[in-house]
Amino acid sequence: MDVLLQAIAFVLQWQNLAALAGGTVYGIIIGVLPGLGPSAGMALAIPLVMTWHPATALIFMGALYKCSNYGGSLTAILVNTPGDASNAATILDGYPMCQRGMGGVALGLSATSALVGGTIGMICLIYAAPFLADFALEFGPAEYFLTAVLALSLIAAVVQGATIKGLIAAGMGLLLSTVGFDVIAGHLRYTFDWAPVEDGIPLIQALVGLFAVTQALVLAESAASISRLAELSGSFWEGVRTYFRHPLIMVRASLIGLFVGILPGVGQSSAGLLAWADAKRVSKHPETFGEGEPVGVIASETATNSCMPGDLVCTIALGLPGSVGAAVFLGVMIIFGIVPGPLVFMNQPEVI
Repeated sequence: MDVLLQAIAFVLQWQNLAALAGGTVYGIIIGVLPGLGPSAGMALAIPLVMTWHPATALIFMGALYKCSNYGGSLTAILVNTPGDASNAATILDGYPMCQRGMGGVALGLSATSALVGGTIGMICLIYAAPFLADFALEFGPAEYFLTAVLALSLIAAVVQGATIKGLIAAGMGLLLSTVGFDVIAGHLRYTFDWAPVEDGIPLIQALVGLFAVTQALVLAESAASISRLAELSGSFWEGVRTYFRHPLIMVRASLIGLFVGILPGVGQSSAGLLAWADAKRVSKHPETFGEGEPVGVIASETATNSCMPGDLVCTIALGLPGSVGAAVFLGVMIIFGIVPGPLVFMNQPEVI
């Protein structure tokens, strides 16, 4: 507790508050721009923070990493284009809400989800990181395989009334994921001697092509506003109030996000989809999901935001980053001489 109080006092110093504010603004901007994402944003910021105090630099990077997800939800809700893969599930109900003139409510739900989900995840990171890291080590190939099967099975829940099309799309996605270097057999697959795809098809660029370009063409062809309504309904603060009317969904989604986050390589997009499917399963009106259901936005965004601190559990406690963004964060730690591992909680607890 003494270390935690010392850390809070350190964060409240003016230079650290400035780093926190700067990382927040920069992260939102990076998140709003489809195709960049937190990993690119942190990589660009490394030269800037090289001369800073280690804790100040980590505050800036942590704020950037966290807030880029919120920035990605803005474009997912407003223009049907996720800023990052982690915001893919938000499209399912966020954009339909915007089309119904409830964009302000959806933005309020997203902002509150970022605050609550991130807070719950950080509390668990501070107090339970060593125990969660031990739990993550118990996962082997069989558990990861079943997790992947569970994620693929969500297609039946997400694509309402078009299961065959969803399975075809999933098959195409699996086929595209085989392009590039095979780390098991040690040879290239389906590259056709084209060097840019030897490392595989980049996920962010693929999302930009699938969502951003197609949505831009659709909007250009329709020559109309996103919402067909003459008047908008609801407001940002109504979204905030709506969020706290669903405490059970808030807790369930936070736990799902934290669980997925501590598993290296599973990804935040899986957390959002899992929480969305779980909220639909326990809902009294599952038919409203995918049509602009506020609970869908609450579940997906809360899980995604609680997943990020969980992602840092294995990064800090074991040195095993669960995502590209966490890998960049790990690199920043090493640059400042912070060696990840179980001993980091004893050697440098105030920094963590």
